[in-house]
Amino acid sequence: MDSRHNYKIFVVILNWNNYGDTFECLASIKKIPYTNYEIVLVDNGSTDGSAYKLREEFPDIHVIFNPENLGFAAGCNMGIRYGLEKGADAILLINNDAILEPSSFEFAVDTLFSDKKFGIVGGKIKQYYNPNYIETTGTRRIIWPIISTKAIGAGEMDRGQYDKREERIAISGCLMLIKKEVFEIVGLLPEEYFFGCEDVDFCLNTRKKGFKIIYEPKFIAYHKGNKSSGKSSKYICNYFLHRNLLINRLLPLPILWRFLLFLYFRFYVYRQLIKREKFSPREARKIKKSILLAFRKGFFLKKIDKYFWEKCLEEWEKDE
Repeated sequence: MDSRHNYKIFVVILNWNNYGDTFECLASIKKIPYTNYEIVLVDNGSTDGSAYKLREEFPDIHVIFNPENLGFAAGCNMGIRYGLEKGADAILLINNDAILEPSSFEFAVDTLFSDKKFGIVGGKIKQYYNPNYIETTGTRRIIWPIISTKAIGAGEMDRGQYDKREERIAISGCLMLIKKEVFEIVGLLPEEYFFGCEDVDFCLNTRKKGFKIIYEPKFIAYHKGNKSSGKSSKYICNYFLHRNLLINRLLPLPILWRFLLFLYFRFYVYRQLIKREKFSPREARKIKKSILLAFRKGFFLKKIDKYFWEKCLEEWEKDE
């Protein structure tokens, strides 16, 4: 075995009722030239039989079946625990709607283990449907209390302007190679989040423990994502709820910060959305309702799970 392949890597992929995307993701992982790795597919309570079909088509992967949708962090943690128990030196988290460029994987491994202080390596995430354009290369700074984590390079054509390895404050949970020592010292992904902000929380706590987060430009994936989510009033509600929780967990005087975040959303983000997207009056009212609901529900928020989110949706849908 090539000495560069001495590190045991476990690739953790989360599936939820999405056979097509997960199949394509798994197929890309199977093509990587790195030899010392195993794939763990975590099925988050799917009801479409996708995980059983994928297990038949990829018989050498390990599949974990969760009885229900546990959310992103808790779902991934099932696979992470399994990998650590089996002797993983590092865990690769990759979204099931992302496609890894197979030849780029070894660059991430080499980078992660080139320095003891390197705890997480992220890569250049490109747009799947427009592969010449960048989705993110990570985050250099976070603006509080609005918790703006504008992705570096987002929407830009890739002209090589981000081809330098650099340190980041946070990287996207879509593509993270994480050293085992990070989990041993920091812990697993924070399960208080159902879907959203867990990667920011995890990265910030990783840095607090003395690890560095590195962007490796030769580590490349193509992400499909949800192109319409930013226009959805339900997405706005979810976005605001999770940022409330992030404030509650990480900042002093959270009541003050949450109130400032509410003002920012209500009087800036709301108006910008209405102006840019030219929403109908009815949709504009729904977005305003989402902001108000998230502010009220998220005021003393400690955790967002499936049942909390379902109750929010029930209230959101009243009188619609």
